[in-house]
Amino acid sequence: MLKIKMLLVYIFLSVNISTVIADDNVLTVWEDKGKSLAIVNQIAEFEKNNNCIVKIFEKDAEKQLDLIMTNKGETPDVFILISDRLIDAYSNKVVREIDYSQEEKDQYEASALNALSIANKVYAAPRSIESLVIYYNKDLLEYPYETLEEYAEYSEKIKSKEKYGLLGNFQKFYYANSFINAYGGYTFGKYKNNNINIFDIGLNNEGTILGLKELKDFSQRTMPKEALSKKADSVIDLMFTKGKAAAVINGPIALKKYSKSGINFGIAPLPKLKNGKKLNGYYGVKGYAISSKSRKHQLAEKFIRFINSPENAQNRYFTNAELPPIKTLLEQSFISCDELANTIISQINEASQMPNVHKMRIVWKTMDESLEKILSISNPNYKTVLNEAVSKIKQCD
Repeated sequence: MLKIKMLLVYIFLSVNISTVIADDNVLTVWEDKGKSLAIVNQIAEFEKNNNCIVKIFEKDAEKQLDLIMTNKGETPDVFILISDRLIDAYSNKVVREIDYSQEEKDQYEASALNALSIANKVYAAPRSIESLVIYYNKDLLEYPYETLEEYAEYSEKIKSKEKYGLLGNFQKFYYANSFINAYGGYTFGKYKNNNINIFDIGLNNEGTILGLKELKDFSQRTMPKEALSKKADSVIDLMFTKGKAAAVINGPIALKKYSKSGINFGIAPLPKLKNGKKLNGYYGVKGYAISSKSRKHQLAEKFIRFINSPENAQNRYFTNAELPPIKTLLEQSFISCDELANTIISQINEASQMPNVHKMRIVWKTMDESLEKILSISNPNYKTVLNEAVSKIKQCD
């Protein structure tokens, strides 16, 4: 309650004090939903040193770029850009390059920086990295299982008690892609220079079909219908926090809500499939970006350097459990000994970077629709459904 009051007082003071400070020194920052408390306490120092006011507004990170591109609401100076939307932001000229020196670039993990860069130019400062992990109920499972089949067998044993082994929102491509990658399916191929080849789409190859067949089999054997509905996310969270599911697949975003529920849980890597390969999905990067429409880009750059400094990134880590891809922090014992951080790092070492090309927008939508068909039909024609999906993706600019 005290933290909420502090945040409300801060926002009230920002609005009122800004009336006596020139507009050129008022910086508008969009932070992720429920995440602003982690930076509010740091901002007074920046305001004092730069004779400015920083106004913070919370908006869903996944919707921020669309709000800017469609001009819905005030355009911020600083916002959160997710790596798979980088090309959208760049091609629509809504994001500005951050003028980083090589020394500044070197402070970040290369994979995270590359995810937010084009032609070695940085368009967002890497703020956090994330991947899917297993959360398991220690009161139901002493240790997490190593294979998906073990979760399936356990689920069949406890089904009579209206409990489940492992749940995940598998009708969403972000989750199902873990099965596809493990069998050799892929979203886009790459040229010899490692650039993404949007004309090479592997979402209807044999590996994709094999991965989705194992996903279909697992879902039919173990998943309740409500966990394969449009309300799957909330249903799965509720089942886990109420002790109805022994384990779930989710990202770091779930940590806070699971911690607040009081459930006794642990964190583990994703399990192996029948082919001996681990579920292997995407990892994503969120970064602080500067709007091309900002008239205060120099102040915005100063703010990003400040708020993404190792010290302030460390504060965000302890407040929001978001893993900062800053080398010096990843070497610290409080991260290297942390269960979630270690698991995310191990998953990222095996996962693939979310493609940062504009076609990903149609990939998410089209593959979600295809997965809904595959998981809702008793005997789907995988090849037909996936051929249709790939055709749609190819036709979309």
